[in-house]
Amino acid sequence: MALNHVLDIEAVILSDQINLLKTEKVRLEKEKIELEERTELLWARIV
Repeated sequence: MALNHVLDIEAVILSDQINLLKTEKVRLEKEKIELEERTELLWARIV
């Protein structure tokens, strides 16, 4: 019984960590797009 409770807690913690990583992934993808757009604008100014 106690082992099941510990495993349930671990599952919740891992689920939370997965959700945080997914959120961070989305943030980083948006940042990447912004940086690519800024790079394009800078190249356009150079050329």
